[in-house]
Amino acid sequence: MKAFRRRCLVGIALLVVLALACGSTPFLTPGPATPTRTAPGASGYPLPPTVTAYAPPEASAGIYTNSTYGISLDYPEGWTVQRVDEDMIQAWFYPRDESVYAQLFVVSGTAGEDLEEVALDHRDSSLDGLADLEHVSSAAATLDDGGAAWTTVSTAAYEDGAPLKINMTTTVVEATSYTLMVYGAPADFDARTGEIEALIG
Repeated sequence: MKAFRRRCLVGIALLVVLALACGSTPFLTPGPATPTRTAPGASGYPLPPTVTAYAPPEASAGIYTNSTYGISLDYPEGWTVQRVDEDMIQAWFYPRDESVYAQLFVVSGTAGEDLEEVALDHRDSSLDGLADLEHVSSAAATLDDGGAAWTTVSTAAYEDGAPLKINMTTTVVEATSYTLMVYGAPADFDARTGEIEALIG
């Protein structure tokens, strides 16, 4: 549980940096208030919300849909999706062993910006401040539905030196960017490559 909290804290911290880089106002109207937990000494950054009556996690293979943004994506068997719908974060995805985590976040207002530029801005804003940061790859990609995307893979380390591998895949549709950020320890990340690729679509 401690590792889960630490990894979730890092994910939230990355998104806070992204939010600050993109502006101080939320891009989305928050849904119902969701209680959060804060790890002791964690600078007050909230972890993913606890399970609530209106947004229970869904475990097993399935399709995550978001009618507000008209998107859907398949998630692998044995993974859980937890809908968040506050600020930019729309959902968390993770396998039963919580070895890797994925966040789907949405940013409005990217009209006229180049896909690569948007993706690299999200990556740089989200990963700024991580130790030993190295960008392994950055390339155009095509999603299963034929849509254009940009995928970057980076390595870094947590504050305690534990290694981290991050895939960020971004697509832009009608001035709104959709980014799926998947991260975990490199060995866990690599062991779940097939599931991660299926999630990214």
